[in-house]
Amino acid sequence: MLTSTEMRSYLFFLFYGMMVVPALNVSAKQALARDTAAWSAYFQEAGVDGTFVLLDASTGEYSIYNSKRARTRFLPASTFKIMNTLIGLQNKTVSGIDEVFKWDGIKRDYEDWNRDLSLREAFRFSAVWVYQELAGRTGRDVIEKWIEKCNYGNGKTGPEIKSFWLDGDVAISAMEQVEFIRLLYTESLPFDKPVQRQVKEIMLVDTISGKELHAKTGWAGRIEKQIGWYVGYVNDKNHCWIFALNIDINKDKDSALRTLISRKILDREGIYPRNQE
Repeated sequence: MLTSTEMRSYLFFLFYGMMVVPALNVSAKQALARDTAAWSAYFQEAGVDGTFVLLDASTGEYSIYNSKRARTRFLPASTFKIMNTLIGLQNKTVSGIDEVFKWDGIKRDYEDWNRDLSLREAFRFSAVWVYQELAGRTGRDVIEKWIEKCNYGNGKTGPEIKSFWLDGDVAISAMEQVEFIRLLYTESLPFDKPVQRQVKEIMLVDTISGKELHAKTGWAGRIEKQIGWYVGYVNDKNHCWIFALNIDINKDKDSALRTLISRKILDREGIYPRNQE
């Protein structure tokens, strides 16, 4: 017999699954989540509070650890670089992912940022200054139009268009991140398909045994209660799994836990091995 907590979780998964399944073209029964109790050990041993959402895009099956937090919105931090890139390419603010941005000569904490960078490199190194320049080129009106068209999180920006994803008003939940990534993977966002393909290309992190890991980290470090993100998808020729993690960042070294916890879960579920990291 289910406990009251288990019953609430079951009803949430059933209700949410019935809402999103039409877009995935699968039945509501297939959308019921698997047990994720074992995942709690990864968060507990790391000493952080967080959530992990996993979607099997082929069946519509959601697996969710900490469902309440999974629906809670937080600053997207550098995961917004996915959207920022899509908008920049679509709006021709940048000519392509290999356009080079000239370094302004200001020394920053990360050595990889202190040089000329292509957009491809800036995405990989999460170079804030490049994406601030990109947002400035694009402008508030265009950015806000696309955020609204994509139903991105709460649809807000903030007072500073060059940093609102780091310390502004925009917020998005892990569930919404998964849906956004699903639409990107299927090239169903309201951007040109070649634009979406370029963004998926620069999201590629690793390839093992015919499987590809496409992902982006994020760290909202300018706010009092810091948040870390890892979002993306794993695919092979026949299958795709989409995921989103967020955790509280209590100290700087916790930033490494974003990928560590995610990779442990993906490995446990047989989706992507971590023995070749």
